[in-house]
Amino acid sequence: MMSQYAFSNECAEKNDGKFILRKPNISPRLFNIILGFIYGGNIELKNLQGPDVIKLLIAADELNIQSLISHIHEFLIEHQAEFYTKIQLIIDKKNSSHYNKKNVPYDFKLLYRSSKNTQSFHRNCDNKQATIWVAKIQRSKQLIGGYNPLEWGGNCGYKNAADSPSMSNLICPDSNNWRYS
Repeated sequence: MMSQYAFSNECAEKNDGKFILRKPNISPRLFNIILGFIYGGNIELKNLQGPDVIKLLIAADELNIQSLISHIHEFLIEHQAEFYTKIQLIIDKKNSSHYNKKNVPYDFKLLYRSSKNTQSFHRNCDNKQATIWVAKIQRSKQLIGGYNPLEWGGNCGYKNAADSPSMSNLICPDSNNWRYS
């Protein structure tokens, strides 16, 4: 269930027959939730606040617990589908009755996360077309972002995409629901 990385010499040591895991960025509360998933096979993500679900996803990714990562992804897709639907409407310039959470024509994949990836943005995103980018402004609940219908390129100079909508006002008023205005 856990990766060999999680128990590497850098992150863990064996002392008196017990593993001591050093993961200061994973809170004891989240680690207990992870242990509950490992031993019980399931957790109720609806009981967690939005930021805790994201922190749990980051912790599961760091520990490389693929079954938990998949479980969280399914939960986010199911419960944050309204947000994905709004992004689809922006991309396709359609009215709100065109899509619903069961009619999703896109497969969203995370290409780059600055807090996780040590490689550069361009190494992960160059030559990728039709991308959505979102960035959180530090010490606020505001996100900025946009849709790029063109491919990214590090040395290509300026490219114009006049019909590319900006998502400059994404707001999270209550930690669970993002809205676009």
